[in-house]
Amino acid sequence: PTYLPTYLPTYLLQVHQRAHKLRQQMPELGDPVPYLAYELSCETQVLVLDEVAVTDIADALMLRKLFRRLFHNGMVVVATSNRAPDDLYLGGLQRPSFLPFIDDVKERCDVHELQSTTDYRTLAAEASPLAELPPDGAGTFLHPLDEATGSSARRLWEALVAGSAT
Repeated sequence: PTYLPTYLPTYLLQVHQRAHKLRQQMPELGDPVPYLAYELSCETQVLVLDEVAVTDIADALMLRKLFRRLFHNGMVVVATSNRAPDDLYLGGLQRPSFLPFIDDVKERCDVHELQSTTDYRTLAAEASPLAELPPDGAGTFLHPLDEATGSSARRLWEALVAGSAT
């Protein structure tokens, strides 16, 4: 596809798997990242990454090597994060090796800080019929299995199927 929406950990897992496969199939290649970057750039022109966070050293080092080449190949990256670029992988192992990635992001991307008091993730939940249930009926667990939790389960079910033909 020319447009790929994904989460960064999912994307990097696929990249690591493909790199491993290339190393296994063609050990004489050496570093597979240049080849992967070319393949990825041919497959996708716009990469949309949601909730960018870096916590793993292997991911941090892969980001640095991979994205420099993706940017060079003209890939457009749109990303969301709860952290500013300078705060990515803060306190991580070998963070100085990751800093060139941050420099690339700041040089090649337009970074916009969105200041909002609205948590958009909760809007759908608040509009749901489940939001009208008392707290004991909309929790994560119904425990112990007794008449009260049975009643809560029935109210949850009724709220979930409200307005649908089941």
